[in-house]
Amino acid sequence: MPSQGPNLPGTASQPSPAIGPTWTNVNNILASDNSRAYVALVAPEVANWLRATNFGFAGITGEITGIQARIERQGSAGLAIDDGKVQMTKNGIIGVGTDKSNAEIWVNTDISQSYGTGTTDLWDATWTPDEIMASTFGLIIAPRNQVGASEEARVDSITITVHYTSAEGRRKRQTQAPLIGFRQPSDW
Repeated sequence: MPSQGPNLPGTASQPSPAIGPTWTNVNNILASDNSRAYVALVAPEVANWLRATNFGFAGITGEITGIQARIERQGSAGLAIDDGKVQMTKNGIIGVGTDKSNAEIWVNTDISQSYGTGTTDLWDATWTPDEIMASTFGLIIAPRNQVGASEEARVDSITITVHYTSAEGRRKRQTQAPLIGFRQPSDW
């Protein structure tokens, strides 16, 4: 089964007007280079969405079968920050499909956390190749501070891998000619 990725985003942004504390240096998520976007949160705050889009997928012609995202992230103290919300974007719509966030506390060293199980996880949404290849396809994350004093949520990079069927393989299965002269068991 073909796949593309992991691809880094070409665009990083956050909505305006803000719906929570705003991020600093959002463009730092465009590369995995230990330069991080960050936001300071005090419990029970949820950050403004950090949106990664324009992943540069191209030439996909088959059926989309799975999407996996990875977020390289950390909490400054490793005490109170968790995912809050992790969802896909499609056609400019934020919050498409299942929220894949979890309540695991972000540790104070970089880890690359995986979201979506990969080859068969569509995040409870339907996807076309054009939607995946669009500049508006992407991911949002809005971390939260669960229980503590001020702590920074930090994101170094976001990547997405897309799994799909080959259009050529699908076409062959659909157009395969029946076997001539094959006798059904009832003919025996």
